[in-house]
Amino acid sequence: MHTAIEILYTDNFKADAQVAITWKSKLIGKLAARDAIKGLLQDIDNQLRLFPESGKKIEFVSINVHYLELLKGDYRAVYKIDKQPSGKLTLYLLMFCHQRMDYQTLMRQRHIMKVISR
Repeated sequence: MHTAIEILYTDNFKADAQVAITWKSKLIGKLAARDAIKGLLQDIDNQLRLFPESGKKIEFVSINVHYLELLKGDYRAVYKIDKQPSGKLTLYLLMFCHQRMDYQTLMRQRHIMKVISR
């Protein structure tokens, strides 16, 4: 039986990817950075479509909410899976950042970006 899978990229995930491109562009130029991050995102998408539960379980919020983390290259993608009674899986990609960045730093960075964009 083939399970239907839908992958949704949240606005925060998309913003995180843009930040990653900006930082990486300082080292390798904007076009190369965009292509590198785009390639990583495609690899993540492909892996999740084939193996949606292949990420490592993490718990970074103390409210007993479980997420999965998938590592690709130097980056990590954090996602959650919503399982429908029909068997359909919806994956919500929530965060994208360099593996060296901890979750608190990412959340602080997001808050700063929201303040700046007002």
